[in-house]
Amino acid sequence: MSKRAIAELLLWVVSQVSKIWIKKPKEKPASILVLRNNGLGDLLCVTPLFEMLRKKFPDAKIYAGICSWHENLLQNNPYLTKCVQVNGPWHNQFSDNSSIFSILKYIFFSPEVKALKRLRFDSALDVVGSIWGFLLFL
Repeated sequence: MSKRAIAELLLWVVSQVSKIWIKKPKEKPASILVLRNNGLGDLLCVTPLFEMLRKKFPDAKIYAGICSWHENLLQNNPYLTKCVQVNGPWHNQFSDNSSIFSILKYIFFSPEVKALKRLRFDSALDVVGSIWGFLLFL
């Protein structure tokens, strides 16, 4: 079974189980997470998104989920509430181990993901649209 097939199966199972406790999204989210945990240029390309989200949701807390090596890049961005570390081992050139086991270990057991869970985001957006990002959100 391929890595993608395993990911899709896991995503489907988690999405089915999570329907029990996930509420309908709010029209005006109080907090939004934008996941962009990959390359420097990729992160810079989405910075206009933060401004657009701020204009659309002026009262929302807007967080950028980025890798630790990019934190200074968005330090003074006026449209963000805060940057949070999401050093997921997928879709970045800095991770040595992007095996399915290291990805699942990160999503289900890492202290970073536990910290994200405590922030209780109303909405989340994975700019890449990766299966791993969606599994992280669920």
